[in-house]
Amino acid sequence: MKRSWSSVGILMFGAGLMAGCGAVEEGAGGARTPLAQVEQGLGVESVGWGDTLTLSANGSYELYLDGALLGRDARWQEAETYSAQVNAGDVIAVKVERGAGSTWSGLLADIQVDGRPVLSTERLSWRCTSTYIPGWETVDFKDDTWPAAVERTTNGGSPWGQVAGIGSATKWIGLADSAATTFYCRALVLGCGPDEARGKPASSSGSGGLETPDKAFDGDVNTRWTSSASTGSWVQVDLGRQTLIGRAAASWGWDTRFATSASSVLEGSTDGVVWKQLADFSQPSSTIGTRLFRPIFPRAAVRYVRLRGTQWNGATGFVNDLQLFYPCSQCGEDQAFKRRVTTSGSSNGTTAELAVDGDPTTSWESDRDNDGWVQVDLGQPLNIERVDVKWGWDISGQVGTTASSVIKYSTDGLTYQTLETLTHDTETSGDPQTLLKPFSARYVLFQGLNWNNRWGYLDDLKVIGACQTCGTNLALGKPVTASSSWSSEYPSLAVDGLFNTYWGTGMSTGAWLEVDLGQEYPVAYALAAWNWDPDYGDDAESVLEGRSTNGTWKPLGNFRHTDATNWRKQGLFFLPETVRYVRFRATRWNNGWGNVSELQVCTL
Repeated sequence: MKRSWSSVGILMFGAGLMAGCGAVEEGAGGARTPLAQVEQGLGVESVGWGDTLTLSANGSYELYLDGALLGRDARWQEAETYSAQVNAGDVIAVKVERGAGSTWSGLLADIQVDGRPVLSTERLSWRCTSTYIPGWETVDFKDDTWPAAVERTTNGGSPWGQVAGIGSATKWIGLADSAATTFYCRALVLGCGPDEARGKPASSSGSGGLETPDKAFDGDVNTRWTSSASTGSWVQVDLGRQTLIGRAAASWGWDTRFATSASSVLEGSTDGVVWKQLADFSQPSSTIGTRLFRPIFPRAAVRYVRLRGTQWNGATGFVNDLQLFYPCSQCGEDQAFKRRVTTSGSSNGTTAELAVDGDPTTSWESDRDNDGWVQVDLGQPLNIERVDVKWGWDISGQVGTTASSVIKYSTDGLTYQTLETLTHDTETSGDPQTLLKPFSARYVLFQGLNWNNRWGYLDDLKVIGACQTCGTNLALGKPVTASSSWSSEYPSLAVDGLFNTYWGTGMSTGAWLEVDLGQEYPVAYALAAWNWDPDYGDDAESVLEGRSTNGTWKPLGNFRHTDATNWRKQGLFFLPETVRYVRFRATRWNNGWGNVSELQVCTL
């Protein structure tokens, strides 16, 4: 597609800073369209349906996600819902102003990630203050000195009454000084779901005095478990059943009079006998004896979790609080979608956000020749399997017939590696390009190399999260049946281990593919590459089901994707279920035919 310059509309979302790349133009915040008007893509490891934020405030509010303004409203009795991609490590910030004539100020917020409802005291650590400090809504702002939010009453309680659209268990929160006219609240997203360890049975290798093991899992950082011995001491929680976790928050420490560094490990077990390491807590040299760690680790289905001292230097250790969370989605989806972006500069009224808004008809346009750049911050280091990029340059000057750009990546924003150098000629400028190269990074950078002293543009940048493949694929080559087949697109082609062959259904919604694993297995993960006829709708849904030898079908998880032009590999984690038969079933294919290129099933 040939391209000359024109102004385009601006979608304002996201902001950030880039290290080591010269001058930086920050993305501007802007109003956000409510979910009622636009729905966005959903996480593929979902056990529900997407990420939403539903709010009301006694007066008016401004809602920010990672420093970007999502929306504002003053209709406190009418909750508004916003759709946004929310990941562990994100910061949700809300400014509340008391309504005229009111004597109380409060914030009422429902947060859902992957369709899992989250209450304010569980997954989000709300802190509030009445003091305005510049940058209070940004990710890097330090709110350690802010007091914890005060819970007033549940939705429906006095003096506010019921606000429709928000769960009845959700609490109004605010300041201890309920009459404050304006206050600011921040919450760090720790994981996708409530704290799985809160209030569960606890034990330890030994305790000092009244600082018993249960204090490590009570959700209160002002209480703690203290060990009765040094290195090797541990505190343990029993989750009650095998539970899928992928992130933790731990506040722990030791007596620094014995040494200025220490280390511990987080371990998990299914039986309390055989343990495997989940995360390493290494304390750097410091005179501060208590540190907060929020590690992300490979997903594990465990019943028992313990924190164990590996180097406490002859001193006792302690744990103020240990929280465990269901893992957030990242597999098979665009991780750059509406994330924070920075740029060398923009022109023609465009912004860098237009390169990651999921709309290839909007563009970022550079303000420099040859070396303009856009960088996206994925929020945390992720495993990536593919980058899709749609770019070009101003060919109107006819200075040259070819141009080049480069894709780079970095884990820290300081040291970069080159993923690929891209080229276009005047006939292909603006055409999409796909890079199938796995890598791990937090930052992905698009930069011009040679644009013939003209300006470049970036229509779309997608960074697709990698999906785990089964170490032992239990479905490979196993007997398979289907509701119907089309021509020579046999069911067996969906379990042959090849992504370039597929089963094609002879029907639409309701079509199914069933695999007999041969015996019962405790399965906990599936990978499906599937698609449907794009002439029959912009998105589609399927469900994965399982049953034991003599049992009935149980839902294991849901698949949904919103781009019928591409085969989509989607990974699905779920709590372990002992099954012999696994079924992939279409729940909404819009009267169009569907295909499954590959279905893999495995244990964790």
